[in-house]
Amino acid sequence: MKINLILFTVLSLMLFACQKEENEPHDNKDEFLSELVISPTLSEEKILEKLEGYTSIGTLIINKDVPNFDFLKEIYTIRNLSINGVQLSSFESLSHIDITTRLHVERCNQITSLDGINGMDELSNLFIDNNERLEEIDFGQLREVQEDLRIIMSKETKSILFPVLEKVGANLYLWLGKELEEIYFLKLKTIGEQLNFIGNDKMTSLGNWSLLESVSSIYVRENELLEDISTLIKVRNVNHLYFSQNNIEDFCPLKDAILLNRDIRIGINSRNSNSINRSYFELCP
Repeated sequence: MKINLILFTVLSLMLFACQKEENEPHDNKDEFLSELVISPTLSEEKILEKLEGYTSIGTLIINKDVPNFDFLKEIYTIRNLSINGVQLSSFESLSHIDITTRLHVERCNQITSLDGINGMDELSNLFIDNNERLEEIDFGQLREVQEDLRIIMSKETKSILFPVLEKVGANLYLWLGKELEEIYFLKLKTIGEQLNFIGNDKMTSLGNWSLLESVSSIYVRENELLEDISTLIKVRNVNHLYFSQNNIEDFCPLKDAILLNRDIRIGINSRNSNSINRSYFELCP
């Protein structure tokens, strides 16, 4: 009798545990979808089917001009997000999603701002490429990009704003739009590898980089009206400087960067295409 009671109790507990497991929502592991590619051939019904029951995604690649982002309303975290060729006028419906690692936006030709996907404070990589009507690139809370930050701007882009960004771990590429008027990297101190500033027809200065101290290489070229590089005056730790096809006459803001680095490589041409060597900087005040 006692044994039967014990068996009954054990069986009851097992049954309760099974019922509880069936009634409880998915645990965190089950709610995570490792990857989803939304291609032009994937129907809206199929997208919803693939996302059913998930709240976070490892990698989401959208290669389709979707009519809206309603299919993501139950998604709250995406590690890597790539949006390519979506012709919506706004990304604000994505503001509830935490993008944690990588963001890539390309050929989204109807957006004028990145509001909705620009609220993070840290990323590994950020790529903003060829979005025809994008007027402003503003990441007001982003403090660090651990690897590459690349911006290939359209003719409509007028401003780049990274007011609290302190570090880019690898490369900072700026292929500049023709209408760009202002650049603010107010707190940027370190670029791990290259700074590329290329192809602007309007700006006369580099913008505000007044705290930049360390960068492996600086490439500034093909900026027709660029004449003022005084914002680089605090740069000390640099291995290679290359300036070509700009309108710069005064290179003395680079004096300390060059004279304090005996092994620095210099490839600098003035606006008259004259080559600038180390002796030029020894004469700077």
